[in-house]
Amino acid sequence: MKLPNNIKLPNLSRNKIIIIVIVIIFLIVVLIPKSRDKDIDKLSVKDDSRSTDIKVEVVDRGTVKEINIVPGVAEAWETVPVAIETNGLVNKTYVDEGDTVKIGATLLTLDTEELKANLESSTVQLKSSKTDFERAKNLYEGNAVSQKSYDDAYNAFQIAEASYRVAKEQESKSILKSPVSGVVDIMNPKAGEFINAGYIVANIVVLDKLKIYLDVSEQDIQFLKVGDNVSVYPADGSGKDNIVTGKINYISVSADPQTLTYKVRVDLENAETIRPGRIVRAEITQRILKDSIAVNFYSIVSRSGKNYVFLNDNGTAVEREVVLGPMINDKAIILSGLDDGDELIVSGQQFLSDNSNVKVVE
Repeated sequence: MKLPNNIKLPNLSRNKIIIIVIVIIFLIVVLIPKSRDKDIDKLSVKDDSRSTDIKVEVVDRGTVKEINIVPGVAEAWETVPVAIETNGLVNKTYVDEGDTVKIGATLLTLDTEELKANLESSTVQLKSSKTDFERAKNLYEGNAVSQKSYDDAYNAFQIAEASYRVAKEQESKSILKSPVSGVVDIMNPKAGEFINAGYIVANIVVLDKLKIYLDVSEQDIQFLKVGDNVSVYPADGSGKDNIVTGKINYISVSADPQTLTYKVRVDLENAETIRPGRIVRAEITQRILKDSIAVNFYSIVSRSGKNYVFLNDNGTAVEREVVLGPMINDKAIILSGLDDGDELIVSGQQFLSDNSNVKVVE
């Protein structure tokens, strides 16, 4: 390749050319790496200044309750069938299904005309036989009649007296009254129907007391005992606005072979907000740990068989090994490694290492 005629190369000696080449090589080898190192140092300083956003909770000792929530269904304490004790025609009913009744309230009455006639006849017969017996007694004491005449009069009087009591009782049974206070769940007969003795007229549901059966697991049953209080509330939206306190009155001795759970009965008094058949939740306080430190389980980092947490120390994350106790709901009890006042990092800890820069955010 030929250069244009108007361009002239400087007249350099061979030695000068070598010196220039050496200078250029020096600049490349020495100055460029230093510049690169400065850039790397700048990047390093920049990286060191970066911080991780975190959230913290101040560690505080206190009382920790283990709450176990178990579902169940409310049942009526008792459903009492009320039967009529005599035959008769229903004269009138006084209650309907769903009515609330008190003990002794009249449910129905039977037609008493025939019963009254029987009672009147028995009354007349009783008076007559009593008069005959008293006359025979006086005569017998005066040796005016035989022993047989006296015995016949006495037996007739006893029979009349028994017939009167039966007639009186039959009349009283024509008025059927509620043996308990509660709600009429079923009312069978109507006015004008003939019913026989033993017929179930009504079912009365006792509502001033309810019972709830709970199925409690094998690992939880150990914490329960008869007499423990239980908070019960409907499982629907009303929830904890309608809490009723019940009491454990029964714990089964053996587990169900199918479910491996234990039957627990909770009794409720005056549970007006809970009706039989309603699904409920029972909050059972299984154990109470006093003077304990409990932290969110997810704030703990497990590594190589050990457990750690990170604390905030004026913008620096400090790794701390901890010893765990039992799990209480979603909390882990810390036996050692944390103290009151420590700022425990509860969010962002998964991105940290010891001595990382951190920034607390709300």
